[in-house]
Amino acid sequence: MTDITIYKRHSADCKHKNDRYSKKCDCRIWLQYTNGDRVSAKTRSWEKAKELVRKLEGGESAKRYTVREAIDIYLVSCKRKLTVASMRKPRRMTSLLLMFCESKNIRHLDQLTPVLSDEMRQGWKFKSENSSSMFMSDSQMRKFFSWTVKMDMLTKDPYAKLDRYSKSDPVTLPLTPDEMKRIIVAVNEISSTETNKTRHLSQATKYKIKALILLQRWSGLSIVDALTLSRSSLHDDNSIELYRTKTGEPVLTILPANVADLLRLMPNEHAGFFFWNCEEPKSSLVGRYSKWLAMVFDQAGISRDRTNGGMTLSHRFRDTFAVEFLKTGGRMEDLSMLLGHSNIGTTQKHYNAWVPARKERLLRVAEEAMAKMESLD
Repeated sequence: MTDITIYKRHSADCKHKNDRYSKKCDCRIWLQYTNGDRVSAKTRSWEKAKELVRKLEGGESAKRYTVREAIDIYLVSCKRKLTVASMRKPRRMTSLLLMFCESKNIRHLDQLTPVLSDEMRQGWKFKSENSSSMFMSDSQMRKFFSWTVKMDMLTKDPYAKLDRYSKSDPVTLPLTPDEMKRIIVAVNEISSTETNKTRHLSQATKYKIKALILLQRWSGLSIVDALTLSRSSLHDDNSIELYRTKTGEPVLTILPANVADLLRLMPNEHAGFFFWNCEEPKSSLVGRYSKWLAMVFDQAGISRDRTNGGMTLSHRFRDTFAVEFLKTGGRMEDLSMLLGHSNIGTTQKHYNAWVPARKERLLRVAEEAMAKMESLD
């Protein structure tokens, strides 16, 4: 049988602070085990604490989870519901939490308080203040702590009292036809600058960069889906059929003949794919091509400032596809499917302003309202 001692943790101004067993104050009650472990009784009532001790000494388990144990269980739970790509967010969040706890010598989950949670969040560093990284990490942290309470690992959520970060969505800014022309020209002019020397990219590499740009521009695929596109996904009629990496949603679209032929003629070390060799990690592949795209934008004289351009560089080709689709009369529902969005609300949030019919209707409503106001004068 476990021997558990009930005692008080008095506040600094409590007049009974010299008596750790006093029942005359309303200070917090803690439990101490014979092995030295201490845990909050989660009550200020001595009777409730005694009832808890009776249950614990009678064999009822009140497991005290370590931070690492909770994280490991949480990630297994997430893995059952999320795709490999979507697992990056909870993994990054839990790594931030674990690093903070290790730096503060926090071993158990119930040692985290709202004050410590806020200190952890204040220490987050991200590359771009305009990115949604802060919002996403905050949202993921809330999901984790809410889950720990739901799973009875914690009785109170130490993160719930913190103010929420408001999400600042990057603006949707498609490339103009002139900018697209400059980008294609710039592909042939770029070179890679390394320490103390300039290395010219091979023609084969430039061919692939150009193919990626045109593939994203005319398909709306994300960069990871474009770079891991299999040759079998491109059919004889130039249509593409695949499942999105992020959502698992099916996508069916068609490419212009010249873009489809550019892909078919492109050599690759793996016969089954256009860009990927099936060995390089996808994150590394995306990172490599993203650096080349940055060089192309610089060579073309197009700003890479995300406060002006919004999304990442590769996403601007995706935006260009979406906006041009809507400007030529495409339906929002169809665009949502083409982009692989699992929720049409995501599509509407980014592209509603680019629907010509909607803009014309709003203009008519404004004109009618103005006419009525003028008639009242």
